[in-house]
Amino acid sequence: MSRRLLAWLPGLAAALAIIAAMSLFLLPAPKSADSDPTGFSADHAKQLIDTFADEPHSVLHTEAHARSRDEIVTMFKDLGYQPEIHSDPMPLSEATNTSQYSEAGLDALARLNTENIVVRVPGKTDDTMMLTAHYDSAVDFEKTADGRWDPKPGVSSGAADDGYGVATIIETLRAIKADGRTPERSLLIVITDAEELNLLGAMNEMLHHRADYDNVDLIVNIEARGTSGPAVMFETSDTNASATEFFLKNAPRPFATSLMPAVYRMMPNGTDLSIYLKEGFTGLNFASIGNSENYHTASDSPAYSDLTSLQHYGDQVLGLARAWSFDQDTPKLTDDQDRVFFPVFSGFTVHYPATVGVILGVVAIALTAAATVLQARKVRWSRVAGTAWGLTWRIVVSAGAAFLVQFVANSLGLLTSLENNTWIYRTVLYLVPTLLAAALITRFLLKRRHDGLNREASMATLLMFAVSSVLFMILLPGAAYLFVPTTAVLALTGLVPASLRPIAAAVACFAVAVLFAPISWLVAEALTASLAAVPIALTASAVAPLVLNLLPPSVTPAHA
Repeated sequence: MSRRLLAWLPGLAAALAIIAAMSLFLLPAPKSADSDPTGFSADHAKQLIDTFADEPHSVLHTEAHARSRDEIVTMFKDLGYQPEIHSDPMPLSEATNTSQYSEAGLDALARLNTENIVVRVPGKTDDTMMLTAHYDSAVDFEKTADGRWDPKPGVSSGAADDGYGVATIIETLRAIKADGRTPERSLLIVITDAEELNLLGAMNEMLHHRADYDNVDLIVNIEARGTSGPAVMFETSDTNASATEFFLKNAPRPFATSLMPAVYRMMPNGTDLSIYLKEGFTGLNFASIGNSENYHTASDSPAYSDLTSLQHYGDQVLGLARAWSFDQDTPKLTDDQDRVFFPVFSGFTVHYPATVGVILGVVAIALTAAATVLQARKVRWSRVAGTAWGLTWRIVVSAGAAFLVQFVANSLGLLTSLENNTWIYRTVLYLVPTLLAAALITRFLLKRRHDGLNREASMATLLMFAVSSVLFMILLPGAAYLFVPTTAVLALTGLVPASLRPIAAAVACFAVAVLFAPISWLVAEALTASLAAVPIALTASAVAPLVLNLLPPSVTPAHA
């Protein structure tokens, strides 16, 4: 292989990785309502949404709420099922946040019941997978003079949150029935009420109907926090190895990373699945998060529904439901460990048990130690420390810039307007600080290279990633995959013979780009403006190893 081609190899590898990451966002084309009846049709699911989510129908929109409930019940009846309505008083005293509601708000809610819709699909055995979503749309809250919150009818039609979930379940059930076979195992459908009011509907299921769930082995909850983008599997129960393996085996084109469940477990957010996980159930949670500015607004209406997102929901959920219903062998869903998983390109997800992740981490640290010993007498350690500090403060400054913009906007009362303008929001809070980080770090590393300190820069980057690997393995194992493989390949670039270093650099560029690109988008979409610094710091962390390995080996002092 010629020297010129070798020099281009890292750049080609990085470009290939970016293309692979972009493929994750190429969603399946929506299928028409007259397509194969045993498949999922986004067009048909959208017709359902147009019917039951054509207007706001929170629990406080009593007439619209009742009409939406009745429309959904009719849809199940049209499939030949007899839905039950679990009508129970609002468990206001059981919920934590309702203590912050106004007296008038509590009085209004106390006069209402949660009305959950339950459908049973019996199989040859009682082993049961539960599909669940909620049909109430969002409420709004106004702050009262005494500092409490007064619930008001919301403006969202709930087409995505959670019309996507309800329509996905109904269309999945239609496709399962069209298959014509008797299910091997059972399905339980639960369409909850009052999810938008502290998960009160799901809470009532556990308070008043717990015995109905004795045979439930797996719960699949379907949510939405935006109106577009892939349907991401973002939350699991603890010790998720087998449930995750079942999902990855049977859901076509899955989009999932173990970083999301690891982070979500530490956040105060909750969905109906939160109630069931507290009861010890095994579960998977799905949501689209693109165009999150539509969340809980008037723009969450059928006009903004994304059929490709709906198709992605449906393909995955139907894949799980079909495998559960018709596969001969009952999946094993009990475990004593988690699974590490991350996407590489559309349809391909790397996954392995957490114990394997520990072994990989040990290997990465061992390679780092070997590279450090090999370079120990060739580097100036004071310059290594200086480089590490220089990289660190540039990452912090870039992330801090986003935090400062968010803080000022919030102080001036402009944050909501900023979030509602997608282009400005993404540009001001994410794009500009990210480009700032890339520019600062690149300029710094080029200056180091000019000063003959490329070897020190490479060592500083390797050690920073090694330290990050150890910290994440201890504190957030599900996210350690971002740093462990990168640490290993960075170490290898310093260990392999000079003739192989361009190839090692190409592997490093591919690993960094393919690991960091999709998760940077996911985190930016999933987190609120107040946490804008997180995806920027994450993206900025990937700049140094990319820049260092994109440098032509023939002029890189570290490779001399």
